[in-house]
Amino acid sequence: MSFVKGSSFRFYTNTGTIGTPSYTALSCEGDVTISISNDLADTSSKCSDWNTHEIVKSGWSVSGSGMYSDGDAGVDEIVDAIIARTKLMIQVKTVDSKTFSGSVSFDSFDFSASHDGVVEFSFSGTGDSTLTFA
Repeated sequence: MSFVKGSSFRFYTNTGTIGTPSYTALSCEGDVTISISNDLADTSSKCSDWNTHEIVKSGWSVSGSGMYSDGDAGVDEIVDAIIARTKLMIQVKTVDSKTFSGSVSFDSFDFSASHDGVVEFSFSGTGDSTLTFA
């Protein structure tokens, strides 16, 4: 078994159209996180010695950060989606070409810079409907 380096887990935004997608990696991303969760309904009863649950809903979110590179088309797409209040198709790819794909509503995007540092960005968004992994 070999471990996957974090540098091979990359975030991509659709810089094309829905009909003709073209996915572009963020130029200088530092980290990316995908979180997948299930909401559980408690189905336990007085007759059971153990707690039981049913999955009633699933959800996912994505977040990341990095250093801003002038002309980064992927970052520009995220900023444009937040300003226009639109959803954006994204992908996160692993080293063995496994891909998470879905539509995201971004709820935050931050640029920050110190006097003697580089411009950095961070973002977070909530998945809209199904997340696929293939």
